[in-house]
Amino acid sequence: MNKIAILGWGSLLWDPRSLSKHIGSWQNDGPLLPVEFSRFSAVRSNALTLVIDPEHGATVPVYYAISRRNDLQLAIQDLAFREGCAAKQIGFVDMELLKFWSLWDHIVHESILPWAKEKGLAGAIWTDLEPNFKSDSPKKALLYLQKLKKKGQECAYEYMSRAPDQIQTPFRDFISKSAWYKQMSNAFAEKNAYK
Repeated sequence: MNKIAILGWGSLLWDPRSLSKHIGSWQNDGPLLPVEFSRFSAVRSNALTLVIDPEHGATVPVYYAISRRNDLQLAIQDLAFREGCAAKQIGFVDMELLKFWSLWDHIVHESILPWAKEKGLAGAIWTDLEPNFKSDSPKKALLYLQKLKKKGQECAYEYMSRAPDQIQTPFRDFISKSAWYKQMSNAFAEKNAYK
């Protein structure tokens, strides 16, 4: 069977939605990729979310799950549907045809292709969105989150607190030690205590 890996580092892991019926369990020994909370997401009330960010990202091992599809295009469609994006925003490597597409060619060559070859995969796919939060300062990222409306702050806290432990980045490290993060944590604990 042609094994196709879906790479993940954020909400795919705890909120796969439609993707859950198309994948196996998540494994934590994916390729090393530079990721950071460098994209604000309209779907999450402008909370900062994780994306590949070669300029500011921390290089960490991401997760992967094997698709139940053995057709690369179908696997891409599954991921694009879950992400609410176009198929052209899904990066891929096709090990059989020796072709790939990504915003970040050097990362594919340096990390994803060697990893996929080592794992004996037919291909790998991932969400390939550009960073749109233009700041390399964790302090500015925190100020941005503090200025969000209540729903945005809640989404930001939930996303950051639920990201896998091994996805440690400069933004996350700084923000998770802040008074804002502690306040949000207490508010969530209180809210859930009454459920």
